[in-house]
Amino acid sequence: MSTTNILEELQQSYLSNLPARLEEMESLVLELEKGCKFQENFEALYRNVHSIKGSGGTYGFTIISSICHQLEDFLSDEISDKDNIEQSNVNIIFAHIDLLKETHDLLIHGNNRFSKIETKLHKIKQQTSNPKLRALIIGSMNNVYGQICSQILHDANIQYSTTTSSITAIQRLLHEQFDLLITSRENPELSGTALIAAMKLDKKNKKNNLSIKSILITSNPKLEVPKELEPDYVIVKSEYFSKKLSEALDNIITEA
Repeated sequence: MSTTNILEELQQSYLSNLPARLEEMESLVLELEKGCKFQENFEALYRNVHSIKGSGGTYGFTIISSICHQLEDFLSDEISDKDNIEQSNVNIIFAHIDLLKETHDLLIHGNNRFSKIETKLHKIKQQTSNPKLRALIIGSMNNVYGQICSQILHDANIQYSTTTSSITAIQRLLHEQFDLLITSRENPELSGTALIAAMKLDKKNKKNNLSIKSILITSNPKLEVPKELEPDYVIVKSEYFSKKLSEALDNIITEA
């Protein structure tokens, strides 16, 4: 059996099992509403979303991964540290599940046009948004600069998601709304300068991120890219890193 046929079988198996997994998610949300074993049911719901997201990306269903990314972020930001759930948050979770069902219906009928799904996903995000900005960070958060970055974003009341994969970042930028992209220069798959340049060049990508700002974190400030493709801010790893990053974020918040 060819690799293509194996992938197609795995994709079909994933899509066949997806409705049952979405039903399980709905049941878990209803249990959360009841307040019984809240933390246990929350963790089960989060694991389910995370698993669907990961498998969706593995089998090439990036739109499913994007929906789950947004839902995963919502669960982390709004519910993870609570012991009950508000009705408005229940509605938001069910809206994501309904969107996953709609996406599933498109996929099983061979429809790969997801512009309406992306629009609905953005509208759901708008319902949950407060005035703080939303950032996507590419790079490790375990080193000293990552930890400083995390603390400064938290202090600035900026919501952020992280990934170490440039490819995942591109997929998220295609389907989700962000105000800010922060990337290290040294990424395994695609350098930070190349990623920012591609984002600025690709008008199709920018349909969801027309006014996104970019920050490049690097040890070497010599970029060697055309000026129009340069990051909005370059923050050099030095003793002034914290100060320069805070100043850049202040400017971005002021301009937003």
